[in-house]
Amino acid sequence: MFKLIVGLGNPGIKYRWTRHNLGFLVVEEFVKQKKLVWERQKIFKADIAWIRQEKVVICKPLSYVNCSGEVIKKLAQKYHIDNKNILVICDDLNLPLGKIRTRKKGSGGGHNGLKSIIDCLGTKEFGRLRVGISPLSAIRYPLSAADYVLGKFTREEKRIIKEVVVKATQAVDLIMKEGIEKAMNEYN
Repeated sequence: MFKLIVGLGNPGIKYRWTRHNLGFLVVEEFVKQKKLVWERQKIFKADIAWIRQEKVVICKPLSYVNCSGEVIKKLAQKYHIDNKNILVICDDLNLPLGKIRTRKKGSGGGHNGLKSIIDCLGTKEFGRLRVGISPLSAIRYPLSAADYVLGKFTREEKRIIKEVVVKATQAVDLIMKEGIEKAMNEYN
């Protein structure tokens, strides 16, 4: 049975260090640590890496965050991946900066990428690893939520995020080896 790890983000250098690209940053670090190679898969509109011996597909949808559901649906159908074997990694505006939360299922929680996935899969029953991006100081960010998530990390935030990306990568590894419940106990 195949498993699918998806990092949500927006393609292109313009979005590289934006808050909404946290999912990309985590899967990129995961792929780097595993010494895997990204392959552009135009048919899926995604960059894909494989852990073939473990039947794990790692994905960065190139359809922008808010339209990620179609990419995930196509991959799940092609490789007969059960929804319970999907892990989506994304930013979370409702969590404090750098906090990790894992869940087996749940709502979109205001995240349009998760909403797209729920709509396309027709279920809320897939794993998620959310990484907090809530502002360090509300006074410093008088922006709309959309402007904030598409904004780049400050120097101070980037330092925190670099550390949490490594921690989130460890959580993904634990989920792959021992299941999401173990990660929920250790990282939530």
